[in-house]
Amino acid sequence: ILNYIYYDSETMPIIYGRYKEVNPNMGFYLRQDWLDKLNLGLAEDIKTYDQLTEVMKAFKTVQPESYPMFMFSTIELDSYMFTGYNTYITGNALANKRVVDGKVQFCGTTDDCGAAMAQLAKWYDEGYVNPNYLSAVAGQSYNDGTADNTTGVFPCLASTIGGTISANVEADWQPMPKPLLTENQVIHFGQSDLGFHYGSAAVSAKCANIPLVVSWIDWWYSDEGSDFTNWGPEGYIWEYNENGERQLTDFILSQQVGTAVAMSVYLCSFLADACLFDNNRHYAYPGGEAILKSFEVWKIKNYDGTYTFPASIKLSAEDGDRATSIMTDLNTYFTEQIYLFVDGSRPISEWKSFQSELDSFGLSEVVAIWQAEYDKYIEKNA
Repeated sequence: ILNYIYYDSETMPIIYGRYKEVNPNMGFYLRQDWLDKLNLGLAEDIKTYDQLTEVMKAFKTVQPESYPMFMFSTIELDSYMFTGYNTYITGNALANKRVVDGKVQFCGTTDDCGAAMAQLAKWYDEGYVNPNYLSAVAGQSYNDGTADNTTGVFPCLASTIGGTISANVEADWQPMPKPLLTENQVIHFGQSDLGFHYGSAAVSAKCANIPLVVSWIDWWYSDEGSDFTNWGPEGYIWEYNENGERQLTDFILSQQVGTAVAMSVYLCSFLADACLFDNNRHYAYPGGEAILKSFEVWKIKNYDGTYTFPASIKLSAEDGDRATSIMTDLNTYFTEQIYLFVDGSRPISEWKSFQSELDSFGLSEVVAIWQAEYDKYIEKNA
């Protein structure tokens, strides 16, 4: 974190806002009502790829015409499918970098990615993934199978699962953990722990009382200050419910501009303020506990983040231009080929050849550019 916010050993040009707690954006939901009928236990206890495969096999047996897993055209929209393989594959671009034993790698090109794609290809071959998945473009109109009972494994944002639930009152959607190879597996990649948001502050060198303004900002990050700036005094934005928990008042829930916008007016905002932002406050209403449960289920319990590529590493203008020029054709070829592995048009046995082909399109040069910057970063912060 310090290496992310400090320009040098003595200069912090921007005071960044942070989330009090980092929550996963997205994950899988399972049809708990189907699990109940099949005596397969709770969604939150389905933790491994083998267990998920058995669930989809059972779903397929009960509804042979269905495709149990819904998948977006990009394969993943967030890091939730290939967690156990320590990668995050987006079919439309080589967008995610990781570092393994000091070596920079692009997700979608590694041996781990080959193993992940082998798992996906197996699911596809067994009929667990809808073959029309390429039509499921995020932000556009598509049939996700949740309303007509043809989907039992559904990736979704916790904040929008309510719409899916209301579209089919028969369905009981419950979150499942991000899948692992083994239940006690330690994960190295895919769960953000930095927790920076959009808010920030900068202190002018001409400020008449720098210690005062810095102390004021620092108070916003203290236990007392962060609590007060996030919630305000009791009785206005919140009150205690019968369980002794904070709950948003009718005043804030009934605002025409929406609760989140109204709270940003009366309280600290993750869009503007340098603050320790409590994102969970948005869900302090009856029913909001279901969203908080999703966050808790999706959090990876055994996570060390050792494969995380430092977010503060940037390329020079010259290197950036060179990398961009290479990535144009490289991404095109990657996209053309990665989907062939999904439906078996290209066998997983050709993954090594695929890696060599990516190198011929310039992958090794782009990696070398980023590797040089990573090495400088490590040397500087040794």
